[in-house]
Amino acid sequence: MISIEDARSLIHSQLFTPKPAFVELENSQNYFLAEDINSDRDYPPFNRAAVDGYAVRFSDIDSGLKTFHIAAEIYSGEGFDQIVEPGRCIKIMTGAALPQGFDILFKVEHCEVLDDVVAIPEDEIKKGLNISQRGENVKKGEIIIQKGTRVDEKIVHSLAAAGIYSVPVFSLPRVHIISTGNEIVAVNKQPSDFQIRDSNYFGLAFQLAKFNIKPESHQLLGDDKQEIRDGISTAIGGDILILSGGVSMGDRDFVPEILTELGVEKVFHKVNIKPGKPFWFGRLYHKDLNKTTFVFALPGNPFSTLVTYKIFIEPWLYACFQNPGLKHYFMPIVHEKKLKDDRPEYFPVKLILSGQVSSVEALRFHGSGDITATAGSDGLAFFSGNKLELVKGDPVEFIPWN
Repeated sequence: MISIEDARSLIHSQLFTPKPAFVELENSQNYFLAEDINSDRDYPPFNRAAVDGYAVRFSDIDSGLKTFHIAAEIYSGEGFDQIVEPGRCIKIMTGAALPQGFDILFKVEHCEVLDDVVAIPEDEIKKGLNISQRGENVKKGEIIIQKGTRVDEKIVHSLAAAGIYSVPVFSLPRVHIISTGNEIVAVNKQPSDFQIRDSNYFGLAFQLAKFNIKPESHQLLGDDKQEIRDGISTAIGGDILILSGGVSMGDRDFVPEILTELGVEKVFHKVNIKPGKPFWFGRLYHKDLNKTTFVFALPGNPFSTLVTYKIFIEPWLYACFQNPGLKHYFMPIVHEKKLKDDRPEYFPVKLILSGQVSSVEALRFHGSGDITATAGSDGLAFFSGNKLELVKGDPVEFIPWN
């Protein structure tokens, strides 16, 4: 049995390498950028009016002028090539380009206007006032979004502004999911008194959807060696195979044995973690295809499945897409919590926000088989072990779901 840190290190030492592809901007949400995005021009691309107002030359003010005749009006999106005599101003609207030489802009509401004569205020005289200077946001050729960034509502404006309609992204891996166990039936089937429905597939599929990954196949297999062998054989040709169940020490936990028989190299089996101890990771190199299938075999209890995905597979996927992943935070727990043993443990928590202080509250649940363990939670808390009780105020690591 290895530590959580060693398990992560071994998984991250062998990454799936996605190929670059292109998707249209409107279809790019949740993809990861396969290259840096550079600005195609200065932004703003011209000296831009930041307010509605009157633009003048600072040199005219410096010479003692306090009133100006309006020579022209400029609206956003318009060019301007007229010659404006000294001592005159231009009425200009927000977003419009200032003509060369006009380097101070007074707000409409700060000026007094009579007919076509504008009296400027005397208490805010500063060159560049209310003007967004060309290139002050970003210079032409400068990196505006880094490779590996997820495309979302925070960066789509920048992509569109830079003219990136065909977005360079990482292609998605081919993923297959297998649920095992005689006790598992399909969601649309009526289980017997001794069976449960297959919730793990949907939990995993929804997690993968955050990466735009849609599983190519899903199989539900009973605890039969040949059935499991045949099922894995049909799914082992993709990029990633995720199994749940059949991975522990029971008489019918055939998955590790069958994976070995099929040539999958075991990297490790069993992690010092609660829940999720039986977690198994390995790989199969296809010499004829010059590619590797990565195999993650997760314990079958729903909360164990979700925890091992969240702690091991999700960070690995972020790394494959060259993204740092979700931030984790340390914050105090608001009450005491007794632990059954000193193993490193993950448990569902609710985030408590009070003023400028954040803390977490552990939610009650009934072990890794509890199908409602994560309902109402904001994420997981991690306690590294070494004592059997957390007291109010003890720091725990908070891992948000999103």
